[in-house]
Amino acid sequence: MAEETCPPATQDIALNLKNRKNAIDTAMYGPLNPAEPNEEYWTALGAEWGVDVETAKKQRCGNCAVFIQTPEMLSCIENGLTDNADEFDSISEAGDLGYCEAFDFKCASARTCRAWVAGGPVTAAVDIIDEVEPITAAQGPCWDGYVQVGMKKGKDGKMVPNCVPKDSSEATEFAKRTISQTPAPKKDRVKGSSKNSKGSASGGKKITFTPAIEASLRKKVQDHNEKAPNGRKTSVSTLKAVYRRGAGAYSVSHRPGMTRNQWAMGRVNAFLRLLKSGKPANSAYKADNDLLPASHPKSSKKSASVITASGLIPEEQDLADALIAITQKHGPFDQDGDGVWAGYTPAYDNEVKDIGVKCANCVFFQGPNKCQIISLEVEADGKCRFAVLPEGAVSGYDVPVRDTEDLDLLLASAQAEAELTVELKPEESYETPEQAIFAMTEFAGLGYEAEAAFRAAWLRAVRNNENPFKRASVLAVMTYDSMDSDLLPKRKN
Repeated sequence: MAEETCPPATQDIALNLKNRKNAIDTAMYGPLNPAEPNEEYWTALGAEWGVDVETAKKQRCGNCAVFIQTPEMLSCIENGLTDNADEFDSISEAGDLGYCEAFDFKCASARTCRAWVAGGPVTAAVDIIDEVEPITAAQGPCWDGYVQVGMKKGKDGKMVPNCVPKDSSEATEFAKRTISQTPAPKKDRVKGSSKNSKGSASGGKKITFTPAIEASLRKKVQDHNEKAPNGRKTSVSTLKAVYRRGAGAYSVSHRPGMTRNQWAMGRVNAFLRLLKSGKPANSAYKADNDLLPASHPKSSKKSASVITASGLIPEEQDLADALIAITQKHGPFDQDGDGVWAGYTPAYDNEVKDIGVKCANCVFFQGPNKCQIISLEVEADGKCRFAVLPEGAVSGYDVPVRDTEDLDLLLASAQAEAELTVELKPEESYETPEQAIFAMTEFAGLGYEAEAAFRAAWLRAVRNNENPFKRASVLAVMTYDSMDSDLLPKRKN
């Protein structure tokens, strides 16, 4: 690589220092001396990434996907070196130098930053980093004098780049986005949604989170619930749903320098703050209000009304929801008034109480003599014609009494759980390749970190004149038994 084609920061010391300072200030580039413990630094980064400290310590510039050490780049770096090394450059324990494409400066292999991405280093001109570039990268999406502003439907109905003149008002407005609205890198752009649409994953498989993310979410639930009063608690399923929404939203916009995991975990933290305090740090944050327990002041659910008890089959759950909706509209059922007859049988006349058909086992029983849908007093061993009993209740064993706030938490958790499955739909169901690739990543069950592999498989097919959707789908279904298994993260023993 000739000097005139080298990145400017490899030859200009002042520019390199300026860009490095930006990486330090905005992305925690460091630590100064990697040979020291630096426990505070690694703990902070682990929290950012949602991993433990030991895992964080393994995520270095030297194995980052934007750490460039091609022979040409190393030649550029060597030609630009001087004797005027500062504190950062003079520490030999910092490791070998490479070029950071994310912040455009010479970085050291033993350090890291918040923008770390698995998959490096890049040591050849054609590497995995080339294969995960946007689908149109090889040809260039727009002709000279034009820039891409999102996507649009072409004449055949397929999504194509929306190319507009560089000096047009549309291009100007696109350039005025705030820092939080900065579009994701092209390789990360996936059509997201504020919610994981109900039914979008019917018949699909459960989404898998990496052990590190799973552990981080469980720890957050534990820490939050230890101090939270009833009505303000949460569940792992709920935080997973929030995380998944954040992972999808990352593809639409996020702060520069943040990874998908950081953006998703940041949304989890914002949700927990809202759940605890009753109000969000940012008043515009309302997208996850539907995942709050019904008793929360910001919840978009109806208060403690829809019953989602553990063990209810779908038909029973629908029945419970319908009964609650009726009583909300017309009032509780009664025994001899003008309302719907409850058909209540007192304990002494209940001949099936010994096998579990009794108020104590019904999801509406709030004890000791109260039912959520009947206006009169009831007994634990009584029954009525509206009993909704969880699976296993009709066996002679009592089901613990659930109070309103417990039911709220069950409902929120069940709703979140419904969002945590995904299916592979027909090719025509996806508006863009990015949307399909993201679905394949979730379907594969290898965590969001494996997304680059599916982009690479897609691009391989494009270059070989194959059907990219089919090839990437095979990788999602067969994973390590597919022809593109070399693209996947290495299996852990």
